[in-house]
Amino acid sequence: MLNSEEKARLRERGVLKLPGFLPEESVRPARERIERILSDEGHYDGNTWRPPAERPDWPAGSFASKRIKKAKELKYLQTDELQATIRDLMDGEALFSFMEHPQTLFTLNNADQWFLPATLWHVDLPRFAGCPEPGYQMFTFLAPVRPRSGGTLVVAGSHRLGNPTEGVLKSKRVKGVLKRYDVFDNLLNAEGENRERLLDTPETVDGVEVQIVEFTGEPGDVWLMDMRLLHTLAPNPSPVPRLMVTQRFMRASSWKLLGELSRVAA
Repeated sequence: MLNSEEKARLRERGVLKLPGFLPEESVRPARERIERILSDEGHYDGNTWRPPAERPDWPAGSFASKRIKKAKELKYLQTDELQATIRDLMDGEALFSFMEHPQTLFTLNNADQWFLPATLWHVDLPRFAGCPEPGYQMFTFLAPVRPRSGGTLVVAGSHRLGNPTEGVLKSKRVKGVLKRYDVFDNLLNAEGENRERLLDTPETVDGVEVQIVEFTGEPGDVWLMDMRLLHTLAPNPSPVPRLMVTQRFMRASSWKLLGELSRVAA
């Protein structure tokens, strides 16, 4: 369980890292299973990753093998402790999971150098009225992800800006609302001035501190992310693939409310 300080930090920033949260006995079977699949399919020889003959260009480079998607060992990453931690954040409510088991996020080398994208920023869950804390997304690692090596990028604090007082806002509309603020208008513009400053220095927007956070870590580390956060996939200039895993958890009552609001909007 998170302590009161961790909960407050997560709710304020929308993101929190939990080093070594998942035990080795949960991570190892999933990692070994994925490595066997990648080896069978010619991407890994047990020690070295084998890049494709023609390197993909960002944002291409993902890997979506059906065998990986169906790997039952991924379920071991969805531990009882993880679900209890999120349920505690959700005031003990029942949870709704978007997927039967966690989903892999695999990015090959797809860029000569790292850069901060201006496109593909999005939210995974529509913003909607009536629920200030709808759910959290878990990210973890099956192999180390170093800085500027493809780790997911999020704008901490962005979940507290632009929320509707009624109805539902889908991802494109959320970006439109956020672009009313100069910081986001600059971030989402490839010609924006000094766009990378948010990587090093937070800025205050309408009383909320916002900053870009990069998901890096070791196997077993967990990042929790409020699903209203603006985030994007990053380029991976390293020779080693980004191999992360994610799962989404939402209050069951919020999922029902979102469905009702969406039907009214339709």
